[in-house]
Amino acid sequence: VSEGARLLSAVLEVMGSRASRTSVMNVLAVEAVLSNLSLTREVFDIWNQILDRTGMKWGLDASHRAQQGLIAAAGETYTWLSAVQQSLLGVLLPDAKPVAELGGVIPLDDLDTADVDAVAALSYLLSLLMDCEVQTRVQRTVAEWCSLLEELLVELCGLNSDALVEPLKVLRSLRASSQLIGSGSTTAVPFDEFASIVVERVEATPGRQPLRTGAVTATSFVPLRSVPFRVVCILGYDDAVVSVKELEGDDLTGRQRFIGTSDSRIDTRRAFLDAMLAASDRFIITCIGKSIKNNAPVPFITPLAEFVDMCLDADSSTDEVKAKMSRLVFDHPRHAMSSNNFIMDKVVPGMVWGHNGASFTAGSVIGTTNTSQISKVTPFSVEHPEVVTIEDLINVLDFPEDFFFKTVGVSKWVDKVQADTALLPIDIDVRRLRELWNELRDLSEATSSSPSRSSKKFKSDETSAWQTLKKERGAVPVGILGDDALDSAQSLIDEAEALVKQWGFPTMVETEHEVSLQLPNGVVEGSVSYFETEQLVGFASLYGVERLRSRAAILLLILAAQGKVKHSAILFGYDRKANVIKVNNVFFEKELIQKDALRRLAGLIDAIHMARTIPAVEFGGTVNAIVAADASDDEEKSPEFAFEKFVTSDDYGTALERRLFGEEPKFSAVFAVDSPIRNFWLNLKGAMNGPNHKRGMRFHEVTNIKVSDYIVK
Repeated sequence: VSEGARLLSAVLEVMGSRASRTSVMNVLAVEAVLSNLSLTREVFDIWNQILDRTGMKWGLDASHRAQQGLIAAAGETYTWLSAVQQSLLGVLLPDAKPVAELGGVIPLDDLDTADVDAVAALSYLLSLLMDCEVQTRVQRTVAEWCSLLEELLVELCGLNSDALVEPLKVLRSLRASSQLIGSGSTTAVPFDEFASIVVERVEATPGRQPLRTGAVTATSFVPLRSVPFRVVCILGYDDAVVSVKELEGDDLTGRQRFIGTSDSRIDTRRAFLDAMLAASDRFIITCIGKSIKNNAPVPFITPLAEFVDMCLDADSSTDEVKAKMSRLVFDHPRHAMSSNNFIMDKVVPGMVWGHNGASFTAGSVIGTTNTSQISKVTPFSVEHPEVVTIEDLINVLDFPEDFFFKTVGVSKWVDKVQADTALLPIDIDVRRLRELWNELRDLSEATSSSPSRSSKKFKSDETSAWQTLKKERGAVPVGILGDDALDSAQSLIDEAEALVKQWGFPTMVETEHEVSLQLPNGVVEGSVSYFETEQLVGFASLYGVERLRSRAAILLLILAAQGKVKHSAILFGYDRKANVIKVNNVFFEKELIQKDALRRLAGLIDAIHMARTIPAVEFGGTVNAIVAADASDDEEKSPEFAFEKFVTSDDYGTALERRLFGEEPKFSAVFAVDSPIRNFWLNLKGAMNGPNHKRGMRFHEVTNIKVSDYIVK
């Protein structure tokens, strides 16, 4: 399909749909549209950032959404118009406090004069689509519909655009057809009925083939005379494709043939000869040579067999026929990675047929068997950095495998592209709720820290302005659903503040402290934030407790290494299922002293250096079984049993370990005595074993608060 036909189809989709992000961008992405405004593909980066930051979901404007059946009073939020208004004010006004400006629109910040062209182009193109959409709401004649689309296409691409040849031809043909019918020129029809006819005609319009350009041209099996092709290739010339089927039914005209009646068998041979005569240098035919079921030879179909016989010359001797056949017919492997493709004379005499490096690598190992997948884990040789960050100390406890992936430059995460569903959100996910919670907490701390702004009215005004901004940016659902999300974030803030005070902390404001610790094997640098009492240290976050325990343990170590020994770290984390803030108490089983804290930190640094060189994976419960192996003689609690149980489970099919060690890893190859992976885990557990859950409370008896204790050994 030609570029102009794709543009017309995309425009019709926008006019008759919710105008989702994908559908509108399909119009803007047409090369003729960009060229008309002297834009490059780089403009899409700016447009996508604008759409992401303004929360655009679907709908050109509020009236368009009303036409699509959205009766709820959502206003312009999540629409294309809202995105354009915010970005236009953003490039025209200097960055300042986000407050409503012209028409109650809050300007989008972090835009400058360099983005003016991109924003202006987006505004112009959307205005064309919006004006056209408004005119599609009433019935018109076919001629009027054709004129409307012609005007829109010319505005988008320019009057002299070559891309408009095909779509304008379709529209003019449709207009002419309607005028041939008596009442066709005056009968008004809905836009969707008119659009369905146009789409049908556009899809049937073939695009321009890149003839005479040197590019590969794919075409149907039709004559292409007078085209100077150097090479012509017929793909899949098999019986299932070109065979003539027996006539079915009572088609007497098909059964009774007379002089001049077309013959499909003759037409098949004529099309084949036309393709051959169009080639000036080489003519190639591919077909199935052997059965996929039993590898038995498959004979040529009749037209191809006749052509081969003609080329071989039936009057030649047997030896001459064999010699000609060897130069005419070649048996190619079915797969590109077949080893025969890379062996001299195996496919084509006098040459090596394959040329792809990846296929050669795959072909060199096909058919080999490697039962253990990996015989030995060999550490990478990498330079150990002198500085280790506090985040590194936390990550080696939570995600030790990440260090190895950074070493080899591979990400373990798989990006999941979300479908453009063109739906307004009705709830808020945990990530967005966390963002609201953090922003509201910063706002609360800022308004309460300034003596001149300590009035409740000022705080209320600031909170109200912030809520308006979140609604305008599409950060929360529309209407009362958005109010519920904002109220949920506020209630969690209030709940956390109440719990913090009950535990004796004067405030929930965390103070940031810079850290620089010199140890024998490295330097620990970074910053930690917390609030504290004489015996306790604490922090609050909307992450789940699983993400916070290691941070609490490292915080206790850092403070103890500096001579500030605290009994416990009280973390106030989020319970997603219950939608409440819960208190968690993390402490060391043996009370820390500075010397012990320094020893543990040095052990963690060694573990980080080791994790950079090996894939530090656990294989389910294998690591815990190794650590506890001396304490139990039960076979079902042995490391080998835990290893095999994990490898044979359904979870292994999608596990990270499978990507690294293959289908059938061996325990002796991964966790052998003195193996790098085993030594890493033993070293890490020696430095910090835990935190582990324990029921009960310590140091504080607060009867009205449920507390979970976690012990670090």
